Amino acid sequence: MSPPARPDEPRLVVLGSGTGVPVGGRRPASHLVLYAGRGLLLDLGPGAWHAASRYVRFHRIDYVLLSHPHLDHCLDALTLLFTMSLVPRRRPGPTVMASRETLRQVEQWVRATPGLSMDLVPTRPLDAGERLPLWDGVVLTTGAVAHVPGSLAYRVDFPDGASLTYSGDTTWCLTLVQLAYRTTVLLLECAHRHPSPPHLWPESAAVLARWAEAEQTVLTHFYPDALARTFRQACQRSFSTPFCLARDGATYPIRRRPSVVESAPPTPARHSDPPPP
Repeated sequence: MSPPARPDEPRLVVLGSGTGVPVGGRRPASHLVLYAGRGLLLDLGPGAWHAASRYVRFHRIDYVLLSHPHLDHCLDALTLLFTMSLVPRRRPGPTVMASRETLRQVEQWVRATPGLSMDLVPTRPLDAGERLPLWDGVVLTTGAVAHVPGSLAYRVDFPDGASLTYSGDTTWCLTLVQLAYRTTVLLLECAHRHPSPPHLWPESAAVLARWAEAEQTVLTHFYPDALARTFRQACQRSFSTPFCLARDGATYPIRRRPSVVESAPPTPARHSDPPPP
């Protein structure tokens, strides 16, 4: 995709590019952002909490952002809480942030698990359209997406102008285009080979990336049919912008794009290709 990341620039690590269906050794959804020796997790599917420890010590993970209340995206929140119940609490655990719907679902699972409590970590409910600081000079922006109630996408902007936008699970929606406009790296679900709302497929993902003018798209969250050769071929036919297929353990630099002239977010009228059905 790009030359290796420098130590001082943010990096994206794919912990899980799969789904709730076991296939090809891919873990369920989870991605790790590393910046200045700290960590941020985008979703926390089964196995992700321990997988992250290959790249950063767990006490240096400051934030966990959950996209929506499905097991393959947030079940390992319980493992995180179990860890925090076992270790000395010299400092708060990572702040778990999600929509109110997602936090309510996680809390229901926690209440059914002896010895766990949501009080073991800080939590922060999020609404669509929020902007809030993370680390020094790093800003998080949220956006609603079309999947299930409470589904959120996230954009993380870094001080040097680089950015990462994570779709979570979604089908085609203009709110994601606007959130991801001119993002450096668009981490985009593309779950199936053929049209499959409320998920994306190659043709719809390609239109979304093109409308967003994303510099680089990393496709992720693959069901078994997305691992066939025809899926890759469909992506190659559909994408006119740079893309790659995520694989577990891959690391991508989140590198600032060349300077561009600022303009308003795109609207359908600016494009000749219609949104997917």
